[in-house]
Amino acid sequence: MRRAAFPATLVLACAVVLLAGAAGAAAAVHARWFRAPGNNILCQMSYRYHGDTSVLCISRDPPRRATLSAHGRTRICGGVACLSDGPAHEQTLRYGSSTRLGPFTCTSLRTGVRCIARPSRHGFVIAPQGIAHV
Repeated sequence: MRRAAFPATLVLACAVVLLAGAAGAAAAVHARWFRAPGNNILCQMSYRYHGDTSVLCISRDPPRRATLSAHGRTRICGGVACLSDGPAHEQTLRYGSSTRLGPFTCTSLRTGVRCIARPSRHGFVIAPQGIAHV
């Protein structure tokens, strides 16, 4: 009994589609962590990361936290209970540099970190002096 042979072009085309899909899934970034120079402010940007789309920034001294939704709503928390640990080796976002993920843009300023939800243009600035809505 003879087995039907698949045309080589069909096999090659299927392999290319599978590899392209795997590469696209691996290249998708859904969360990004960074810190401001001076190591006092740590941020996590999430875009559809475990069902969450938000930015969370923490000031270690004094202990504060700001959370920004994709719609531009900011929630603020103060005190040690608001702190959490980030990854061990997050990147440093140099002064004047920005990073984008999903609907968010965060910029490292000499005075702190500004994060904006681009659709609404609302967000916050977190700094040692406090958290301000923008």
